[in-house]
Amino acid sequence: MEAGYNPFSVNGNATGHNFSEYVQGQKDCCSHFSIPVLDQFELLGANEYNYQLYYVKDKLHLNEDGYRKMGPVQAAFLADGK
Repeated sequence: MEAGYNPFSVNGNATGHNFSEYVQGQKDCCSHFSIPVLDQFELLGANEYNYQLYYVKDKLHLNEDGYRKMGPVQAAFLADGK
């Protein structure tokens, strides 16, 4: 069932939650404890119509073009936490 790992899934998994709800929970927890978050999905600009430009078929892992676009963003985030 894709609901547990597909960021575009609106269907719930066995517990009734979808991927984006888990991601939001992690972001909320980090915000509560002032932990910086790199929201790659939001920064990448991927959506259900163009995800294949940046992701492999599993819709979760970046392909070469995705890493080419996100690699510098990841490096900058790790360098200064912003």
